[in-house]
Amino acid sequence: MKKNILAILFSFITLCAFTQRFDFRQVLFSNNYENIEEVTDKNLLNTIFSAVQVFDRHGYELVVEEGRVFCESYKNGRLYRYIGTSEYDNKLSTLQLSDVKSINSVLVQYVFFQDENSQNLVNLSGDFICENKKENDRNKWICHNVEVIKSKDLILGIMVCESESLEGSSNEIYEDPGVGSEARYFLWKNLINTSLYDYGENSAGELSDHYFDIQAGAPLIDPDRPFMYTIQNAFDNNPATSFVENTEDDKFGISVSDMTSFNSIKCTKLSIINGYAKNIKLYKDNNRIRKVSLRENNDDEKKEVYIGLNDNTLTPQIVNWPETAFYVTELYDGDMYSDTCLAELDFFVDGKWLFK
Repeated sequence: MKKNILAILFSFITLCAFTQRFDFRQVLFSNNYENIEEVTDKNLLNTIFSAVQVFDRHGYELVVEEGRVFCESYKNGRLYRYIGTSEYDNKLSTLQLSDVKSINSVLVQYVFFQDENSQNLVNLSGDFICENKKENDRNKWICHNVEVIKSKDLILGIMVCESESLEGSSNEIYEDPGVGSEARYFLWKNLINTSLYDYGENSAGELSDHYFDIQAGAPLIDPDRPFMYTIQNAFDNNPATSFVENTEDDKFGISVSDMTSFNSIKCTKLSIINGYAKNIKLYKDNNRIRKVSLRENNDDEKKEVYIGLNDNTLTPQIVNWPETAFYVTELYDGDMYSDTCLAELDFFVDGKWLFK
C-alpha cells in the first residue's frame, strides 16, 4: 500500500528552501533537539575524541580530531554526541548537515553519557546516522538515533533506536516484513550504577545488557527529517511528537521486554495519547487507534483481550491492561492521510509508570 509523505515538494528550488528551514540538530538528533549545544572547550573535546578512538571498533576509520561534539545537559547528567567522517569520505566541514542526502552513509555518530557526580564516560552507541541503500529495486532507510527520556530537567532514561523502512519511487513508502522499529531503553538508575559495566582506557566504559527491549512496526521515514516520526516519539513525554507507522494495512504492534532478568513484566495498566496530538487539525487529518488487542491474531474472539479507545481527545487514556504489548486492530480514519499515529504510550509496571 502506498503511503503519502506529509510534505509535498513541487520543485528543486522549493526542496532547497524547505530543507534550509530545518535546524540541522533536528535532522541529526530528532525532534527534542533544543537542549543540544555544541561543545567548544578544548579539554572536553580532547576527552571525547579520546573516548571515540577507544570505541571506533566498527572500522569507520574516523578522522577523529576533525569531528564535532554536542552536549545535552540536565541536572543529573549529560549526553555527549560526537559526529565525524572517515578519512575516505568527504570532510565534515564540507557537509551540509541539514541535508540528509549530504550525510547519507557518511556521517557517523558516537554517543556517551556522564553522571553528574562522575568524570567517567560510558559509550551508548556508534553508527551511521542515516543510510539509504538499494534493496530489491527500492531504497531502504536505516536510521539510528539516541533520545533522552526526561521529566522537566532530569534524565529518566536513555533510548537507543534503530528504524528501518523501505522507500519506493517518487518518495512513496511501501511496507516490507523485513523492516521495523527497535529500541533499547536504559533506566537512568542503571546507567549510573557503575557495577553494571567495565571501564577501559581514558575512563570510557560500555554498558552491559540491563535494558528494556522495544519492538514496533515500521516507521514512516521523512526524507528531510529522518526522526520526525520514529519510535522514540511514543515515549518521549512530549505529546507534540508522534510515532507514525509505515505498514501495509496501517496497523502495527508494540512490545516492551525486560532484558535484565528475562522475567515477564507485571503490568496492570497502559496509558495512551492517541493520534497526532500536536493540534486538533493534525489529529483529525491522520488515522487514530480505535481498538487494540493483546494478540495480533486470535480466531477465538471470546478469549481475546482488547479495549476500545475514545476519539476526539488529546489527553491520556488510562485503561487496565495485563501485558507490556498490544496490537492495533481497528482504526479511526484520518480526513487526509492513512498514516496511523501514536503520540504517547506508557505501561504501569510494578507500581510505577515505566517512562515517567
